Amino acid sequence: MRLTSFTEYSLRVLLYLGTRPKGQLSSIKEISSIYHISTNHLSKIVYELGKLGLIQTIRGRNGGIRLAKDPEEINIGWVVRQTEEDFHQAACFDESKQGCIISSACRLKSVLSEALNAYLNVLDSYSLQDLLVNQKTLQRLFEQTAQIPRRELTE
Repeated sequence: MRLTSFTEYSLRVLLYLGTRPKGQLSSIKEISSIYHISTNHLSKIVYELGKLGLIQTIRGRNGGIRLAKDPEEINIGWVVRQTEEDFHQAACFDESKQGCIISSACRLKSVLSEALNAYLNVLDSYSLQDLLVNQKTLQRLFEQTAQIPRRELTE
């Protein structure tokens, strides 16, 4: 199974916001700097996370973003389902493509489907809170990264 960068970055944003003190605002620029993600790309992700009700965006000079729900209310499997465009693991999953000549006798589709369901079931068993059990370590890493000038990180 492979996640798109959109889903990966969505989870990273949630992780970052989950390490902030409850109610504290963060900025797209701040998160972009920490993860080295384009602010334009991150803006699209933040917009979608806002539409999903996962983060709250406050506009204005003193605005920013923060989690809209408690971390234990954010299910990782649900987030992945909402941010992934599709779960086509092979051409046989995509009805818009030409059918495979062996599809009537092939068990690959059912095996891959079973694997996908197992994958999603595991993700369903975790909340954002479960991913934040090492919150202090994550905060320290974010703080250290924020203090290193960007050009030093890429050298």
